[in-house]
Parts: sequence; structure tokens; C-alpha cells
Amino acid sequence: MIIINNPFGLGNVLKNVVSALILAGKTHDHVRMVNCYDHIFSIDNSYDPTDADVYHSTWQLKTHTASVDFNMLKVQRDFLNCQNNDFFWIQKALDFQYNNIREDIVSEYRAYFKKIIFTPEILSSVQEFIQTHSDFIGVHIRTWRDDPWRLKKLHDLDLFRQMMERFEGRYFYISTDDIALLDELEKSFPGKILSCSKSIAPYHTSNSDSKKMGVEAAIDMLILSNAKELIGTYQSTFSECAWWLADKTIPAHIPTPQCIVDQSDPRPYVKNDVSLIPLETGGFGGQDVLNLLKKDNPVILEIGSNTGQHTEEFLRYMPNARIYCFEPDPRAIKKFRERKFPPTIELFECAVGAINGFISFHQSSGSGENIDWDQSGSIRAPKNHLQAYPWVKFDTQINVPIIRLDDWLAQRDISQIDFIWADVQGAESDMIMGALETLKKTRFIFTEYSNDEFYDGQISLTQISDLLPQFYASRVFHGDVLFQKIDLL
Repeated sequence: MIIINNPFGLGNVLKNVVSALILAGKTHDHVRMVNCYDHIFSIDNSYDPTDADVYHSTWQLKTHTASVDFNMLKVQRDFLNCQNNDFFWIQKALDFQYNNIREDIVSEYRAYFKKIIFTPEILSSVQEFIQTHSDFIGVHIRTWRDDPWRLKKLHDLDLFRQMMERFEGRYFYISTDDIALLDELEKSFPGKILSCSKSIAPYHTSNSDSKKMGVEAAIDMLILSNAKELIGTYQSTFSECAWWLADKTIPAHIPTPQCIVDQSDPRPYVKNDVSLIPLETGGFGGQDVLNLLKKDNPVILEIGSNTGQHTEEFLRYMPNARIYCFEPDPRAIKKFRERKFPPTIELFECAVGAINGFISFHQSSGSGENIDWDQSGSIRAPKNHLQAYPWVKFDTQINVPIIRLDDWLAQRDISQIDFIWADVQGAESDMIMGALETLKKTRFIFTEYSNDEFYDGQISLTQISDLLPQFYASRVFHGDVLFQKIDLL
């Protein structure tokens, strides 16, 4: 048995209960929720999730909708406070996304909430209310009075009024942490405001050890779950739990705080930890780029274009793309030119790095069937590459032109770069340090990486991420990573 002590604020209680269920797994047959005085409900841990990709927590779902349909702007502007005053965003938050969740995951996730056994005291109070009021809109308004920053920036009663005005003539059941709001809303919707009496005034918080407050919060949550539609509070687990407790999916509406809408949230961005992102199988090709950019005429920088094999693939899926290609190896350049690309494809015969001028380029070659291997050349000298791929030789060095992307871009009328595809064989840091201004105009970067220092001075995946403070890593493959711009979401 697992015993969890938690003050009431039922949203947080249920969050921890569901998370505890996962932690309990099959080694425990029962999970029990208690507060300092007495338990209010218990959950029988007999339900075994079947979808390993679903992250069961009331804050997050890993795979509730296809990534191409996911509204990353709204998601990545969601934050959680931390005790040390840092802030972390929620990578797959449910705020705004209630109505996008796949039905199979809704059913699976809701099954957890069906395990909750509420006390007769709570159930009888809810039933009494429902028998009297069968048709109403549920409204949960958290003012964040226990969090001064959120109270100032996230709470706006007028946003709730505007949302409620859409339901002309309907009754509203109000659940709030400040009962003074009931009088305010009664002025706007006379005779239409419903609520249950509270024993603690003028407001309550999530940090309380009062059993009575916990009971009242549970009653509110269950009544909200019986509403025809739900108006909830941005970033509130209480609103979210009420939605999950409903017998069937109900429409959810979340008024969006203005600082989120206009991205004026002054809290600092804290990047995700790239080392914790699950490694994906497979690769990332032209179709994936099209799905990501959602247009067939993007501006793409292809750095290390080799013979144009990826250029050709990009054009197949995005025929109107404008692609600027960079390649320093004369052997690959010759093959690239033979492909006869349209005028929208422009090749620059140079390396890309942190300086302008000329630099020594380590040409690659091979043996046997790969005698003409030209895909591993680098401005960095080979190191562990020699042991990992002994058939690849680096017997020749040549001088090649090299440019900084910032200086290249300064000579061109390009306002936005949709995608950078980089294969620079260990010179990732050189490319980035010469492109600090360019990256400000860039939406996505897809680059190779290695943690094995294949080339002398090659930086690791984590170090690449550290050099890109404006980007977060959204997908990681074996040897490749996709970075996405934060403030251009």
C-alpha cells in the first residue's frame, strides 16, 4: 500500500494520485489518498495501461495528438513555478488541448479517474444539486491568490465574463477560490449564478490541511464534471481533473491570459534538457520537413549539401522551395552541378564556419565499393572517426573557401529562414558561432551530432543545445537532432 500525504487543492491531489498509480505498477494492490486527518477517497490499482507511449499524469500526455496538429505556441508558453524561482514549460500540456485528445487515450486515461471512490457525504451533496439543476455551464475560476505573480498576470475576470456571455440565458455553476467573485458575477448574470456554500471565507487556497475544505473542493469538482460544458482556468489542474471526471467528454473552454496571447510573459525561458528526450527510431526526410513547415515554398539553407541528394528530395516534396546550398568538396560539387537543378536552387562552393577566408579541408575517401566516398570530409581533423569507421580514409587535405553565415546573410534580402539542414561533420560549433544573427531569423535547425568526438574538437549534443539558447530540442534521432525556435512559435 502506498500512503500519500498531500494538502487539499484537489487538482494537485488527483495529480499525485494518478502519478502514484503509475509508480505503484503491479507491485502494490492498493493506493490510498489521505490528508492529515482522514482519507477522502481511495483508488484500486487494478487498471493496467496498454499504451506505453502515454505519459499518465494530470499535467501531461505524451501522445494525445499528432505532432503536426499540435499547437506548439500555446503549449510552449505554459509554465510551472519551481521552488527556486526558475520556470519550466510543460512540453505537452493539456491547457487549450482538451478537445484535441485522441479518443482511445481519453478512454484509457479516464479509466483511472473512474477508480476514485468518493465518500457518501460528497456523493450525496453532488446528487442533491444535480437533481435540482440538471442543465448548467460549469465555470472554474482560480484567481491564484496563493501565487502573487499568477494573480497579477494570469487572472482576469473579464475574460471569464466574455466567455460566459456566449451562453446567453444559461445557468452557471461557479467554483472559485475567492467567493467574493460570486457577487461580481451575479451583477453581470443576475439570477443565473449557482454555487455551493463554503465554510471558509473569503477564499481558500490549495495549501490547506482542512478536511472540510477538501470535501467542499471535491463536491465542486464533481458538480463541474456534470456540466454541459466547462469553462476552466488556464494552467489549473482543478479544471483539468473536473474534465476527466465527467462520464463523457464535454466541451472545454479556457480563457487565455493576455500575456500568453501576445507572448509578453516576462518569465525567462528555461530550455528542456536534450539528454532526457527519448531517442526516436528511423530518420527525418523531405516528407517530415513538409509536415513541419506546412508550406511548399520554404526558404532552406542546406549546409553540407554534398552531391545534392537531399536537395533533390526536398524539391520532391516542396517543389517551390528556395534552397541555398553550401558544399566545399570539389568532387561533390561536380556531381551536384550535373543534376541540373532549377534556378530556385543556388549552390555556394564553400565551407560554412566561424571565419571568412580559406581553411584546410580534410577530404574523405574509402576503399572497395566506397573508393569514391566523399561524404565525411570536414574542416575538423578526424579523431575517433578513424576507429569507428576504419574504411573511411582522410589522406588528402585541400584549401577551400569558408564563410560565416552572418556575413553571407547580410548581403541578401532574406527576412526569414524556415529550415537549416546541416551536415558539417563535427564542425557544428563553427557553423553556429558564425551564424548568431542568422539564427535569430531561423525557425528550425536539423543537424547531425555525435557524442563520441569523431572529429577533433567536435562538441556533444548537450553542448550543441547549450550554444542554441533560442532553440529547444523537439526531436532526437540516432545521430540527428531537430531544434525548434522558441520565440517564433
